[in-house]
Amino acid sequence: MAGGPFAEIVTCAVCGRRAERTYEGAETDQYVCTLKHEFGIHFNRGPALEACWPPRGENRKMLALLAAHKSWDLAAIDEEIARLAPPVAASPPDAPAARGWFDELARATSATWARAKRSFASAYVPAVEARHAPPLVDAQEPAPPPAHVVAAWLRAEHPEDVRRTHEWLVATVRKMEDSWTYAKENFAGDDWDDFSSYKGNERWCSDVVGKMGSLDLERLPCVDRLLDAVETIVAETSGPVDYARPDAGRRSVIARIEAIRARGADALSR
Repeated sequence: MAGGPFAEIVTCAVCGRRAERTYEGAETDQYVCTLKHEFGIHFNRGPALEACWPPRGENRKMLALLAAHKSWDLAAIDEEIARLAPPVAASPPDAPAARGWFDELARATSATWARAKRSFASAYVPAVEARHAPPLVDAQEPAPPPAHVVAAWLRAEHPEDVRRTHEWLVATVRKMEDSWTYAKENFAGDDWDDFSSYKGNERWCSDVVGKMGSLDLERLPCVDRLLDAVETIVAETSGPVDYARPDAGRRSVIARIEAIRARGADALSR
């Protein structure tokens, strides 16, 4: 089969809903979603290496971006995921993992959070990220470290902190690039505007990764100076002229930088 066993269920390229495979081809599989949209996916890079549905992690964030871009009903998509997605088996999380777990839950909608507590208590729960979630009483966003602690960490001349922050930023932007590549190959179809947007953000992320990788960390004594350098790269990297402006990619990187300035080292574990 083209997509392999991990691609039996995917996200619909037309509406974002759950889609099941109806035909297994040599290179292209055919699907139909719960709203009866029919489409094909060409697995030119080989079979999928992990489950394509439900979307989790960076794929879930990309789904939210696509929903906003294409005016999909994200609430209905989230409801379907919560209703049909199997629970994720996992051992009880350790302290750092638990903090990240609850951070994600704090961004969930209240309805999804209630379903998650009933269904998947004491295990990892796939987060349903919402841009305007109502405040939750039992999973509040942890308060940032004191400002003077963050400021001291940002300005301290610790090469190890500079290296760790640099590696985290490079890995994060590289994941963004992979997400835009996935969107380009699976959701653009024949729509030039969508393709141009995905391609422009993909190329911009690739350029930013290359420039960040070329930074001379020995000339950046502290994390604050590193973030200044990355902000300069973000501002001066314009993206390919033959595709759409990479506004979404730029906003995402800026948000990560602002999180580090606000939370310090704590942001690197989120």
